[in-house]
Amino acid sequence: MRHPRLTKLEDELEKIQGVTGVRIIGDEAPSEIHVVATTGRAPKQIVRDVQSLTTTNLGEPIDHRIVSVVQVDESEPEAKSSSNGAAERIVIDQVVTASKIKGGWIRVYLKLPGGHAAEGAALAGTAREERARAAVAAAIKALQPRLDAIGARLALESLVVQNDVQSTSVQIRCSLYTDNHHAVLVGAAVIEDDVATAAVRALLQAINRKVS
Repeated sequence: MRHPRLTKLEDELEKIQGVTGVRIIGDEAPSEIHVVATTGRAPKQIVRDVQSLTTTNLGEPIDHRIVSVVQVDESEPEAKSSSNGAAERIVIDQVVTASKIKGGWIRVYLKLPGGHAAEGAALAGTAREERARAAVAAAIKALQPRLDAIGARLALESLVVQNDVQSTSVQIRCSLYTDNHHAVLVGAAVIEDDVATAAVRALLQAINRKVS
């Protein structure tokens, strides 16, 4: 049976800023620590806090590689709805980021017009631009059935994380290909909490009038 101190450690780890849930796997010592957190803090910061608090409670250090962090962004405002309550445009439902020190994945959930839903996932690196590109790739996968229905193909041409005095934003340029037609679309979104969510917002700003 699992040692009671691991149950106690779960309770302690849930007190870390931004952490909403913890599950520890192991008997007397943790072999895996799975953390669910909001997007307000960088995954590396959360992993370091988990390491520090675990070492303090157990009296022995742990390897950062046993810690995984899944971040859930639930701050997206509700979609504008039509008279029957269905979304009129494609909007973000949720962006989930699973991070480890050397990488992870991003899963994007979208609300589509007509009350439909879609999701897609992509592997992500640790750099900010890598996570942004992975989020866009996941969103495009989620949109693929809708693109197929209109005989279109969507490709990301460029993505830049732009820093200026007042804010940091994601700017993208993509191409929408249909029968004998090529449209260049651009979009941008300010990074509020998480670069992945901002990247998906930028993509939707670029394509919503064309794909909705």
